[in-house]
Amino acid sequence: MSVTPNGADEIGYTSANDIVYIPSYETQVERVPFGTQLGDNFNQFIGLSLNVPVFNRGSVSNSVKQAKINRSLAELQLEQEKIGLRQKIESARVDAIAAKETYRSNQASLSAAAKAFEFAKARFEAGALNATEFNTSKGNLELANNAVTRSKYDYIFKSKILDFYLGKSLGF
Repeated sequence: MSVTPNGADEIGYTSANDIVYIPSYETQVERVPFGTQLGDNFNQFIGLSLNVPVFNRGSVSNSVKQAKINRSLAELQLEQEKIGLRQKIESARVDAIAAKETYRSNQASLSAAAKAFEFAKARFEAGALNATEFNTSKGNLELANNAVTRSKYDYIFKSKILDFYLGKSLGF
């Protein structure tokens, strides 16, 4: 390859209006045969590298072992979730049964309070009971009625929670 100066080209102006030149060159490229290039660079380094990851310092084996451990952990976590769900379902069942029994008990208390109020009303009308005792009997009847209503809706709520866990429809 040969490079010969070929003059200068104008490329612009400075702030003082001086012309700025850049030198230009003429370049001639000659083809050099490969054998000549090899001879010219005979003492230079020529190399070939091949990297085959056969052993890889055990990283593949470690990755497989880690994947097996992660799978075992996921299986244990799944089993733990199943046990937790079963406990919630059993707890919801016990709660629903207890709410049903409470509702039945409050119904019996309401029936007894209603009879007690009837007797108190008859005694009040006969003059054998004062107003304070009559109002107390009436208040007890209202408390029993409120307890029945509260326990009825508690039983319905807990039954619907159990239905949800069992996958049943939540319609009313």
